[in-house]
Amino acid sequence: MEERFRRLFIITLSIILCILVICGGVVYCIDPYQQFRKSDLYINDARLEIPGISKHHDYNAILIGSSMAMNHEPQQIDSLFSEAGQDKWSTRNFTLVGGMSDDYDILLNRVFKDGKVKHIIFDFDYFSFAKQRNVIADYLYTDDISNKIKYVLNYTTLENCIKKIKTPVRLDSLNHFYSKSGRAELLRDFMKCRNEKFAETGYNFDYTVMKLHFDSHILSYIRKRTDIDWIVYFPPYSIFEFVRYRDGGHFGEIYRFKKYVVEALLKCPNVKIYDFQCEEGWIMNLSEYMDVRHHSHEFNHEIIRRMSEDMYRVTSDNYLEKLEAFDKIVKSADVDKLLENIS
Repeated sequence: MEERFRRLFIITLSIILCILVICGGVVYCIDPYQQFRKSDLYINDARLEIPGISKHHDYNAILIGSSMAMNHEPQQIDSLFSEAGQDKWSTRNFTLVGGMSDDYDILLNRVFKDGKVKHIIFDFDYFSFAKQRNVIADYLYTDDISNKIKYVLNYTTLENCIKKIKTPVRLDSLNHFYSKSGRAELLRDFMKCRNEKFAETGYNFDYTVMKLHFDSHILSYIRKRTDIDWIVYFPPYSIFEFVRYRDGGHFGEIYRFKKYVVEALLKCPNVKIYDFQCEEGWIMNLSEYMDVRHHSHEFNHEIIRRMSEDMYRVTSDNYLEKLEAFDKIVKSADVDKLLENIS
């Protein structure tokens, strides 16, 4: 009986090992996250694919931030900023849906380790510093052998092998989303989230909390890597997003945080700052939004074009004026009148 049990155990173990070897071999050959080699086909999951792309693809500029910046087109960035500067840009889109500063911390550490980046465009979202998600697959962002084993012997990775075979995504369709824009869509979204409590979804717009996350996850890299040029921009959410901050009692902390960030970045010679939030022509153009935050592709194109032309630049001479304009627009916004204009 004992001998029979031993043989059954050995056979079972051998079968399991064979299955693991086969599965690991499939993952290694298909390599859905490009951990081992470069591929021109993708699964369209930035959090999983960025570390492999960073390691195996050529680039010298990256775009980071949340979905607010996801629809920027690297081709447009390369064309305009190559003309405006002295070197040729080759940009990769490393934006993350719902990106938080702890995500950016892990991402930047990987990118700097690969040593290719010279230019970074960063979409600055307040909510990215008001919450930490820790949902990035950080084991993919290291070169440890144990993490490579975790990669190849992973059921999710195997599922994504099938996804890459069945529905591969090419570079020109990577990390983009398409939604309807217009006043009706904006109104529908605002009415749905108007009374939402940010605390109930884990956000803490406390100045001290946001400052800590910014200092630790972004400012430390900017100060450490003075050889890299940063473009930091404040994206034009619709006025309704700022109204949500105001009416929820968070705008004072956000304003204070923004002022701190601007003053800290102005002291960094390797940073240019652009602000699209203190211009009514942007945040009050209610036909260009698909929800309270996300704007149209037209705005994406215009943001990149204006920054390449050095428009809406924040300087030591004008930053207080821009902050005051921002404060005035938000505090004076009449929601009822805005809703009348939409209806």
